[in-house]
This record gives sequence, structure tokens and C-alpha cells, in this order.
Amino acid sequence: MAKASAWGCMHDWESNLCLYRSFLYMHTFISLRTCQQPNPFVVPIEAQCKPYYSEYSHPRLFIHQMCTSHYLDLFITGVIGLNVITMAMEHYQQPRVLDEALKICNYIFTLIFVLESGCKMIAFGFRRFFKDRWNQLDLAIVLLSIMGITLEEIEVNASLPINPTIIRIMRVLRIARVLKLLKMAVGMRALLDTVLQALPQVGNLGLLFMLLFFIFAALGVELFGDLECNNSHPCEGLGRHATFRNFGMAFLTLFRVSTGDNWNGIMKDTLRDCNEESTCYNTVISPMYFVSFVLTAQFVLVNVVIAVLMKHLEESNKEAKEEAELEAEMELEFQIQNMQGPDSDSFLWAGRDLSYTQDNPYGYINSVRDQVDSQLSLVHPM
Repeated sequence: MAKASAWGCMHDWESNLCLYRSFLYMHTFISLRTCQQPNPFVVPIEAQCKPYYSEYSHPRLFIHQMCTSHYLDLFITGVIGLNVITMAMEHYQQPRVLDEALKICNYIFTLIFVLESGCKMIAFGFRRFFKDRWNQLDLAIVLLSIMGITLEEIEVNASLPINPTIIRIMRVLRIARVLKLLKMAVGMRALLDTVLQALPQVGNLGLLFMLLFFIFAALGVELFGDLECNNSHPCEGLGRHATFRNFGMAFLTLFRVSTGDNWNGIMKDTLRDCNEESTCYNTVISPMYFVSFVLTAQFVLVNVVIAVLMKHLEESNKEAKEEAELEAEMELEFQIQNMQGPDSDSFLWAGRDLSYTQDNPYGYINSVRDQVDSQLSLVHPM
């Protein structure tokens, strides 16, 4: 039976509810796996036991098995790697032979990606295909590749006047093919999901960054706005592209300081000795200004952003681990129930549907949890 701690039960008075929840979860999961309807007085569920591809014809079922195979992902990953190598081989004034070879390689890679998208449309259907955002990204990359090849052929044949800038932009957009690797790399996808989940908090920290830069830029214009660099007073860090003469340049200069790029040289330029020909500055204010800004921007706020991302990544890994443990426990219970004599065909279809579905790649786990939680919210509102 699933552990009650997996549902977040932290108090003694919740133990009975947690046990009841775990029982409903187990009962519903086993009922779905054995193609049996659960007790209607416990959790009413309308479950479709057979997967969506059970009525496919043999050719379409073969295409579906090919598209859901792990070997296809490995093949596409290798193709993307070769495509990246060919794109890296392009250079200025390259030989005509190399130019023709790279063009042929581009045609071959585009054809492979077109066939991949077409086979997935046949295997999953249009509705399930477009439901997945990664498939939408793949289709967009394929369409961009076809548009680029079409424009290049039009330019070569000189049938229509095409702006060369558009051709160069379409060639640059080929780099988007590398994004297809995110679909295969589970770790990178988890990291990307973590960054997206942390965006609200990181956005608030970004506003705090902007406020800090605004305050220090205004102070910099007031304190060091009339500082000049010339032959008699050369500057180590300040110059044409790093100055405090106006708010915009002061803002960009502070961004350079926040990265640690020669910020001590900029601070030394503000520590000038007083004489009749140049403006002098207080030797206490300048170090306080730059040191406080560097400590706040480069060490405090940046580390806070990293801490927020690490916190979300830790929570994501914890949830994934608990989900994997729970699914393994459910699979063990399923095997025990299977040995007790349920219909083997039903279990065969249920096992295939759990291994991969386009609508729900995690099987029945999430849908069962939602249905059990909805029933518990009616029986015992939290």
C-alpha cells in the first residue's frame, strides 16, 4: 500500500484520512490496470482500458511502434549532431565543392526531419500530435527549414528578387534544430522546467536589480558626472564607453561593474588628487560607492537568484523521486494482482498503455490521483 507520507500527511489527526486516501488510490489504480470498474460507491471512474492505438491497422501500428521506440530518439540525436557539425563547417569564402556538399547535407537532414514529423502525425493523429508542445516545436523547425531551402532555390534561379538579408536570416534559423535535443535530454528538460517555475521569483529579484541600478546610476551621475579623461589625467577603466556623464551611460557602466570587469580601475579613476587643473573627489565616498554596489549586486543578489533556482531544482528532484517510488510500488502491487489470476490480455494492454501514451506519458498515475483527490474533497473537505 502506498505510504501516507507521500501525500504530505504531517499530523496525527490526518492519519485516518491518509490511509483512506491511499486505499482509494491503490484500489483505483488496480481497477484500471485490470480493466475492472471500481466500486461506484467509492470512486466512480469512466476508464478506457485499451489504449488509443488498439484499433490501428498493422502498418499504422508499425509506424506507432517505430515513433515510440527509443532507437528513433537515438537516431534523431545522431542526425542533429551531424547537422551541428555541418553547420560549424561553414566559413567565409569556402570552396564551391564544400558549399555544394553542405547544401546536399542540409537537404538530407531536412528530409529526415520532415519524415519524422510526418510519421508522428500518422502514429498519434493530428489532435495528439499538436497536443505536445515539443511536436509543435519540431514542426515549426521543419517549416522554417523548408522555407529556407525554397528561398535559396528562388535566389539561385533568379525567378524573383529576394533580399539577401532574408536568406541569411533563414540560414541562421537553422540553429533552432539544436533545440530538438531538449526533447531527448530528460535532465535538460527538468532543468528548463525548474527555471520556468522559478521565473516569478526571479522576476521579482530582477525588479530589485533594476531599482538598485537606478539608485546607483543616479548617484554616479551626481558624484562623477564631470570627470574627464585626457592626456594629463589618463583613465584606467573609464573612457568613451564607460562614463557617468549621463544616466544611460552610467547604467551601462554599472552593469559592467556588476560583472567584475575592471571595476577597481574605474574606482581608481575617481580617486584623483586635488589640484587647480582637475576636479578632485572625496577619497571616502568613491570606495564606499563602488564597494557597496559590488557587494550588493555581484555577491548578494546574484547568489540569491542562484539560491532560488537551486531550491526549485531540489523540490523538482524530490517530487520526481517520490513519483518514481510511488509508481514502482504501484507496479509491484500490479504484478502481485496479476499473479492472482486476472485476465492476461487486459493486463497486456494496460501494461503497454502505461509504458507510453502521447496524452499522458506518466500512465494512469496523475489521472487516478486527481480523481481520488476530487472524491476526498467531497467526502472530507480540507
